[in-house]
Amino acid sequence: MFRPSSWSHKGRFYVLFDIGAASIGVGIVACTPKKCDLVWRTRMEYGYEDTEDFTRYSRAMYATLLQAGMKLTSEAVKGVRESHPDFSMDNVEVICVLAPPWFKGTVHTVQQEREAPFQVTNTVLSKIRENMVNESMRSPESLAWQDVMGEPDVLSVHNDRVMLEGYPTDSWIGHSTKELTVHAYLELVSQSVQEHVEEILERVLPNHTIYYASSTRSFAQASTLGGKKNTKKRTTLIELGGQITSISILEGSVVEDTITIPKGTNHLMQAAAPNAVNAEEARGNITVLQKKVDSIELDTLPDELQTELADWFGEVMTAVHTISGGVIPPTRAVLVVGAFLYPLYAAALRRPWVIPNMKDNLDVEVAHLVGELTKDKRTLREIDTRLAILTRTVNDCSRKKPMCYTINNS
Repeated sequence: MFRPSSWSHKGRFYVLFDIGAASIGVGIVACTPKKCDLVWRTRMEYGYEDTEDFTRYSRAMYATLLQAGMKLTSEAVKGVRESHPDFSMDNVEVICVLAPPWFKGTVHTVQQEREAPFQVTNTVLSKIRENMVNESMRSPESLAWQDVMGEPDVLSVHNDRVMLEGYPTDSWIGHSTKELTVHAYLELVSQSVQEHVEEILERVLPNHTIYYASSTRSFAQASTLGGKKNTKKRTTLIELGGQITSISILEGSVVEDTITIPKGTNHLMQAAAPNAVNAEEARGNITVLQKKVDSIELDTLPDELQTELADWFGEVMTAVHTISGGVIPPTRAVLVVGAFLYPLYAAALRRPWVIPNMKDNLDVEVAHLVGELTKDKRTLREIDTRLAILTRTVNDCSRKKPMCYTINNS
């Protein structure tokens, strides 16, 4: 099972495993006192075809993870040592990031009120945690996820916001209060999935402790790290992959609520290239379609792309309205998708958002987290957006910035 542990932030080199919905990326990050750089990477795809057979889908992921891990141990050392002679696999820290559907994120807020003051202790918080986990596992959304994924276990419970008497605080143990409120982000994993992932990673890297995190929390961190002025800014985090899109409302880097819709990048590629046998061939077809337009605007794209993007945009708006809880959605959206497809999805998101019960439409600023994107289609296809963002997170966390979360399982 995933072991409780804290990431030390003291490594010189890091190995990143990014287990996504349709591909697995592996990267090596080298850190100096000034910055961290992604010095080696590979990405392998496994989930282009739509399938309702979860056993076949999960086995494809396990096989790809093993293949990517073996490529890491056979190719990475020689490649990285050319620029970093001191590199050794013996002294790396290993971080494994799980994306939906391999984990299920839920949000819970619990409030305890008493007439007489009571002391906030670890026992009180443990009881709240237990209640949150039980509620999370019994929710309709979690039960539907469990029907597919199998028996769940807890990856992490993050007490992102604790309030005493209605006031947020960073120090609560030992304090007395009449009202305690805990807002937490919980992550569930399938016991079967975690057993297989651990078995494979321990086979590839037998002498290393593996630190686990979720993509939603990692990308939420990256959306604010390095920019203190945005620590409380509300943002919609939109993460695309394979057959799904994960959507979260953030306040700073705190996940306020989250939802997943069954529409992702594969739907767009299959609409644009219905006869393509794999994702690479589909991307080639989309490159041809993109060359036919002067600028990436939704109205200028071929009909098949327009239709799919419009359908996806409609489902995103509905999902955002659902998890906004009646509050006006954020006017900033962070879009996490491959750099090659980013201009297409960004064009869809930049259209006016029609919000129920709002007189005026909402204009949303669309942002990404990988720096300035080139307009060269071939170069865009070479950018690994997810590993680039995770490298940025390692860079900021390794400098122990105050708003950086520890990657842990506590």
